[in-house]
Amino acid sequence: MNMMKRFLQMKVFFFVLFFSMNAAAKVWVVQVADFSFTPDSLLTVRVGDTIRWVWVNGTHTTTSISVPALAPIWDAPVNSTIQTFEYKVMEAGTYTYKCKFHAAMGMVGMFQAEVASAAPSLAINAQITIYPSPFTGNVTFHYLATGAPLRTLKIFDITGNELAEYNWYSESSESEKTLDLSNIQQGVVLFEFIDASGKAVVRRVVRKG
Repeated sequence: MNMMKRFLQMKVFFFVLFFSMNAAAKVWVVQVADFSFTPDSLLTVRVGDTIRWVWVNGTHTTTSISVPALAPIWDAPVNSTIQTFEYKVMEAGTYTYKCKFHAAMGMVGMFQAEVASAAPSLAINAQITIYPSPFTGNVTFHYLATGAPLRTLKIFDITGNELAEYNWYSESSESEKTLDLSNIQQGVVLFEFIDASGKAVVRRVVRKG
C-alpha cells in the first residue's frame, strides 16, 4: 500500500514538474521576408524555449552557422509551401544562422540562450549603444549598466571566429569608447560585452566595405 502511495506521489511530482517546465517555455517568432529575419537578434532566450521562423514572402532557408557544442544544427526551407520551421533550444550559448540564398545580402540572425535558473543576464541590466550602424571605420560604444562595470569587449565574425579583444577598464557604471575597426572584414560582426561579474551579452552589427 505504501509503495503504491509513493508511486502515485512520484507520478504527480513528475507531472507537475513537466507541466511547470513547459508552461514557462516561450515561443519566439522570427519573420522571414526579402531579405531579412525580423527580429534578427534574440538575446533573452531560455533553454526549453522554441524559435519559430514564419514565412512572409520570398524563398529562403533558416540554416545554422554556429551552435553550442552539444546543440543540433538545422537547415530548413521557409517558403510559400513550407511556411514555418521550429527549433527547440536545448543548450545554452550563442546560435547564429543564415538564409543560404541571401546571406551575402546580410540575411543572417542570432539568438543567445541561457538556462532558466541562471541569474539575470547583462542584456537585462545594461543599455549598450553602438553607432554608426552599419559602420565602416570608427565605432563608438556607449555602455550604461545598473550592475557591474564593463571589463572586456570581444569581436567575432558570424561564424564565431574571434577577430579582436579589447580590455575595457572602467570603475563607472557608465562609459564610452571609440575604436578604429577599419581592419575588420566586411560583413556581419558580433560584439560580446563581458562585465566584471563574468556575465555577457552579444550585439550584432554590419560592417560595410
